Amino acid sequence: MKLSLLFAAVNSQRFERPPPSNAAAITGPTSSKVTEKDFVLVPEGYTGGFEGFNVTGMLAENADDDIFNEFENLFAQVTSEISRSSYTDDQKLNIKKFKLIKNMIVYLQMLPIFGKFCFYGCYCFAAGPFKLLQNAGSGAPMDAPDSACRRHGRCNLCANRDFGEETCDQFTPYGFEAKQDPVTGEKYIKCLDKEGTCGRSVCECDVKLAYDLKDLEFSWNVLHHARWAGFDAKGSCYAGAPEDRMEMDKSPKIGEPVESCCGEYPMRFPFLSDNGRQGWANGSGKFRECCAGKTFDPALLECCDGQITEIGSC
Repeated sequence: MKLSLLFAAVNSQRFERPPPSNAAAITGPTSSKVTEKDFVLVPEGYTGGFEGFNVTGMLAENADDDIFNEFENLFAQVTSEISRSSYTDDQKLNIKKFKLIKNMIVYLQMLPIFGKFCFYGCYCFAAGPFKLLQNAGSGAPMDAPDSACRRHGRCNLCANRDFGEETCDQFTPYGFEAKQDPVTGEKYIKCLDKEGTCGRSVCECDVKLAYDLKDLEFSWNVLHHARWAGFDAKGSCYAGAPEDRMEMDKSPKIGEPVESCCGEYPMRFPFLSDNGRQGWANGSGKFRECCAGKTFDPALLECCDGQITEIGSC
């Protein structure tokens, strides 16, 4: 029996994938069924393992998922000694990272539905496994899962800034362990690199996404899925509303230099301390500053012992 039958007890109906839309498929070879023998848990370059990963259930649940089968066949091609020379180093980095993050996500899910958070909203792997740094736009997220994916991208932007773009990016390998509590059966993922390093920070960004999507497993909306419902990213993901423009003003976009970051990993996020300006008219002060994981306007407020307070109240 497929694990998706359990969905009835959780959300009052059995999950069924809608027929594919006209959205572009994952670029790769013609799909064929994935076997348990061929399924890779930890791609080359990363160290760790998944205790109690139900590969049999994963394959059964996704047997008819075109997104899953397309990706697994593409992953096999990219990592094969015979055909991998046909792919660029950048494509190999993207595909391996995508594989690891997706395994982390489904490891923690009650129902390991691979394609659910692919091509989803504006920020959840919206451009596919070869373009992990590319979002569908820069507008407001469509829902809570989409917001989690945007936070993940921003977390990686800060790792790039904090540790240097020449030596740290979201493809930096790291060590982790995914375990299952022997008493409760609860699954968890830990990052193993030394704290304060690029690898540890990137890992924490990835693990936070997996936990966020675990908590939001049944909060997604199929209408926000490009492949399963024809979600119009072009019409929905580009900033247009005033609140979208305000959000764009406060945060850099993927690919732009990050001026400042605020907070601790994995909740660290980028912000423009001068809001895109070169300071105030008199050349002094900043438009935004950070205090204990929150930004504020220093013209009106100040940071006092980790609390944002009125100026002069410290």
